[in-house]
Amino acid sequence: MEFLDPAAKKARTIRLFIGYVLLAIVVALATTILVYQAQGFGYDRDKGVTRSGLLFLDANPVSANITLDGKFAGDKTNARLTLPEGTHTIKLSADKYRDWTKQFAIDGGDVKYMLYPRLFPKDIPLGITRVLPVSPAWSSQSPDKHWLVYQQASDSLLLSITDILKPAENPITSTLPVTALSSENGLNGTIKPIEWADDNKHLLLLQTLPSGARNYILFDRENADQSINITKALSLTVDQELSLRDKKSDKFYAFSATKGEIRNASLKTGDVSEPFVTGVVAFKSHGDNIIFYATYDGAKVNQTNLITLTDQKNKYNLRPIDRDPNNKYLLNLAKFDSTWIYTAGSPSSELMRIYRDPLSRVKANSTTQASPQVSMRIKDPQFASFSDNSRFVAVQSGKQFVVYDAEDGRLYRYEMQLSIDVSQQAKWMDGHRLTVNSDGRVFAFDFDGTNAQNLVTGMLEFNAYFDKDYKFLYTFVLEPEGKVGFQNAKLIL
Repeated sequence: MEFLDPAAKKARTIRLFIGYVLLAIVVALATTILVYQAQGFGYDRDKGVTRSGLLFLDANPVSANITLDGKFAGDKTNARLTLPEGTHTIKLSADKYRDWTKQFAIDGGDVKYMLYPRLFPKDIPLGITRVLPVSPAWSSQSPDKHWLVYQQASDSLLLSITDILKPAENPITSTLPVTALSSENGLNGTIKPIEWADDNKHLLLLQTLPSGARNYILFDRENADQSINITKALSLTVDQELSLRDKKSDKFYAFSATKGEIRNASLKTGDVSEPFVTGVVAFKSHGDNIIFYATYDGAKVNQTNLITLTDQKNKYNLRPIDRDPNNKYLLNLAKFDSTWIYTAGSPSSELMRIYRDPLSRVKANSTTQASPQVSMRIKDPQFASFSDNSRFVAVQSGKQFVVYDAEDGRLYRYEMQLSIDVSQQAKWMDGHRLTVNSDGRVFAFDFDGTNAQNLVTGMLEFNAYFDKDYKFLYTFVLEPEGKVGFQNAKLIL
């Protein structure tokens, strides 16, 4: 018998060993192949070894046909495409909608998500919701995109409140109570909006009297009679500028530019605190406990120090920027995913600085300075703003743009072929698109300057307003005999 024969037993052991080795080689080879496939490697009979990337592609507001590098891809969005590494051109098309195109590069093993494309109708249906006898003095939309408030005329105390979700209904008319205002020789001066509270109910207004004296008014959208003159309620001084703290309607920062002081102010307690920081030239707050500010204290003659103050006691130093002769600084900060992004610059400098998580790289109350990770070169920058999702920072000077992508770490530099005054700011439509008014027309374009679309007419002095689902676009337009129409444009057919 074989198991009693030493030679046969030895041969059987050798065969088993060889089998195990071959099996191990096959498993290792299969694993290697799977790993390389996962990293995008493949084999083409003509090209040899190739490497691919993965693209997830979607479109709004409708599903669209996909053309890849001039050939129909045989698929519609929402799609998962395996693409050879290199540069590609995608075109999305749908019946009755304008094409959307993008040229992009993908590396082998990359996974890209292009879920933001938006297609606009070829012919946008328009309607006039109402006709106003004169142009409003100003308009302002609530953060949730639900309410639009506008002053009926510059010399009127009447405010109109439109429900964006029900634009066909007549707006509610509210009167700013005389008790919340001040007057000089019977004149109320001008009123303009400052910012909304996060309750989407309260709007901070600034009243400027003919003498230049100022009053801050907290307008209550639901009950105008409950509006409050905060300047009087808190006995603010004439040089104190007010802003909301943490976007709450009862907490404020009172800033004196002449003294460089920031104080806390509260409607609940009726108190204004002693200054918790001094030497401030300009600042930007975030949440309840972060103040990002510019100061000349301890700075070189041609520089401006940047400091982040947390919990009103911990100071973190950022690398200084050039000093601006007009004391104008573009400071901003936001959190994208888990990363804090700070921006700093001035119109007199051709550089905007980007600091990523600067507070994690320096100690509180030390002299160590956090360095910027990105420098955005642009001449005479006037505006710096974050997209709705905080992923992009747009720095603008007229038609010149530089946009920083916090996710990919990329910079996009471009010039829009539109008439845009240097004092005119393009506004973020959403997380990936900007809108701007050029020669009485509203244009929308992607963060990188591509896919610019001529949408509707609109008066230059007013923004374009969208509902939260981007079904409609609203603008003010000129009508015959000096009247103004509130126009609605349908973006989903």
